[in-house]
Amino acid sequence: MKKLLQKEYSFDTGVYGALNEFVQKVAYFFHASIQGTGAYPEAAAAIRAVGEAGIMQGLLADGQTFTPAQLARGLKIQDPNFDLAAYIPPDLRILSAPRKAKKPSETIFRAAVDALAARKIDASEILHVGSNMTRDIAPAKKFGMRTALFAGDKGSLVATPEQLKDPQYRPDVLLTELSQIAEVVG
Repeated sequence: MKKLLQKEYSFDTGVYGALNEFVQKVAYFFHASIQGTGAYPEAAAAIRAVGEAGIMQGLLADGQTFTPAQLARGLKIQDPNFDLAAYIPPDLRILSAPRKAKKPSETIFRAAVDALAARKIDASEILHVGSNMTRDIAPAKKFGMRTALFAGDKGSLVATPEQLKDPQYRPDVLLTELSQIAEVVG
């Protein structure tokens, strides 16, 4: 952006907002267009089922400030009436970029535990669902959370047979479909 501004590039602040808002919009566009984004199949139904069971939900993820918007868009493609804020309140969306920490950093997991503690939810009552043993399951266990390894997406699954046997890594439950989350927490 600095290079564009040095060349006297201008943009309509009435349409795109201030410079920092414009930068986020450009980043969103490139991330969505080049890297690609989307919600895992049946994610909207799984989130809805857990929410309708009266279970509090949060998001702990490596992501940018625009990740909730991308997630909301992906979920609305699956279910046009889906409202992310109704199921995952903004104060329970713990993202890496604003905290300047990525999983498995204690910073991001501590933030999630603290956010739920503010709602009188103990770490032992949290089920952390993830697909990476080192970046999701082990740190969640360290903070006292229950853990579920999602093995339904072979492209994102990172788990070795040795890790599955190691108590430091072994998840409390193995999921092959997102719909199973409602059964585990219900």
